[in-house]
Amino acid sequence: MTLRPAVVAAGCALLVLSAGAQTQTPVGPVLRATTHVVEVNVVVHDRKGAPVADVAREEFEIYDEGVKQQVATLRMERTEPAADAPRPAPLPPNVYSNLPAYRPNTARAVTVVLMDGLNTPAADQIYARAQLITFLGTLTPSDRVAIYTLGRSLRVLHDFTDDPQSLLRVLRKHGLYLGSELADSQPAPSDMGDPEMDAYLNEASQKTADFQVTARVQITMNALETIAQHVSALPGRKNLVWVSGGFPLSIGMEQLSLDTSRDNRNFSGEVASAARAIAAAQLAVYPVDARGLISQPDYSASTPNTRNPRPPPTRSKATDEIQQTQETMTDMAKRTGGRAYFNTNDLKAAVRGAIDDARVTYLLGYYPTHNSWDGRFRTLKVKVTRPGLDVRYRLGYFAFGDQPATEQTRRAALMAAASSPLDATSIGLSVGLSPDTPAPGSTRVLLGIEPRHLTLRQEGVNRIGLVDVLFFMQGAPEEPATATAETMNLSLSPQRYEAASKEGLLMAKDIESARIKYRLKIVVRDAATGSVGSVSIRR
Repeated sequence: MTLRPAVVAAGCALLVLSAGAQTQTPVGPVLRATTHVVEVNVVVHDRKGAPVADVAREEFEIYDEGVKQQVATLRMERTEPAADAPRPAPLPPNVYSNLPAYRPNTARAVTVVLMDGLNTPAADQIYARAQLITFLGTLTPSDRVAIYTLGRSLRVLHDFTDDPQSLLRVLRKHGLYLGSELADSQPAPSDMGDPEMDAYLNEASQKTADFQVTARVQITMNALETIAQHVSALPGRKNLVWVSGGFPLSIGMEQLSLDTSRDNRNFSGEVASAARAIAAAQLAVYPVDARGLISQPDYSASTPNTRNPRPPPTRSKATDEIQQTQETMTDMAKRTGGRAYFNTNDLKAAVRGAIDDARVTYLLGYYPTHNSWDGRFRTLKVKVTRPGLDVRYRLGYFAFGDQPATEQTRRAALMAAASSPLDATSIGLSVGLSPDTPAPGSTRVLLGIEPRHLTLRQEGVNRIGLVDVLFFMQGAPEEPATATAETMNLSLSPQRYEAASKEGLLMAKDIESARIKYRLKIVVRDAATGSVGSVSIRR
């Protein structure tokens, strides 16, 4: 059974009628088996760049680390929903859900435009916004676009809509992000006239710069993961157009002789972690260099001997920085099946290209023949045997097994989801509130969890798993928030498992109404896989 908000609403009504009774919190199931299936979203174009909608399963070939796999499932998905597709009834009063079907403006393909002010100079932010305003005038009824911004934190400027006028209104009011992080990351060399003093100041400035670069990388990658979790449950291919000046993949490792005074660091781990969450959500990243047309500093008019066709003997620091930031963007696009756009003044064409890629997509599924779930990155290759077709897909996946994380990691993940401005949808949730139940001044919260989104392992005849639940509460805007975490330790016999598969997973909790008068956010995390769902309720 799949839980729906109506089930939660009915449960709330029942709880109200039996408010005086002592109730037990039922423990529900984790219904998904631990058999590993890998799904790959594929875009197929003909020689003219038009999407191809008639590729059969037998025409696809997929290779995992060079070993051919059997395509077990194939589903073609289109952006446009059926004209007669039924819409669910509106949610009853005091019932909330993160299920996409119950969210307004749900589409089969969506595009998030992330305006990255954290990593983009102010002048380039102005240019990018002007280009985006031009693009919004070309939206079609089947386009669903959201605009998010990134400064010190992720912000929802406008969530998904096909109304360009609504998007334009908020975009025109949005100011630039003028934080100091980017400027601090690129300090000018000291010129005090004293070599020792200059060396001391340069070293201090470089340490500040490295700290700021590290912070920018972590903030940006966390934001990309948050967006992936938010759109995870939406059907079809999702696009993230990341308009940014980018950041390097490393610090202190720009030249063959490493600078021993710096904290040499590579950010491939942060990028890989974000790419894993993005790929799991079937989200393709389209990085767009907000700097537009870029002239190479080593060949500028100010560079001597520009008529000499030979390249300069060494690259300048500015050229290194451009190449490193673009390498980061290219890497993210390849890992997720998107496309990177550099050296172009036509940002609106890049956004349109991302949207058009999702018109027709294929979702391939296969059961890997390897048994190496050790967390290593495994490369993928997809072919179409029909000649003349071009395919694009994600570069690979991380072969993580279903091993529970540590308690500290689990709690940190819950708090990160609670502080996110977006709801996570990897686990479908429905929440019903019954005020003044079971007593005046208290609220009974009935939480419904989509059982098919959870995983357990077989231990003997029982099904075993852990589900973490966090209640994040705030009584008033000026009051500090409080959080209460609980763990559902599941051990289901075959009989209980069968019953739970029909009844779903419900949890009831009584909370003092004053504690959630302003805000309540519930986060659920599957400890085995790290999948997260959350619902935000503002009273």
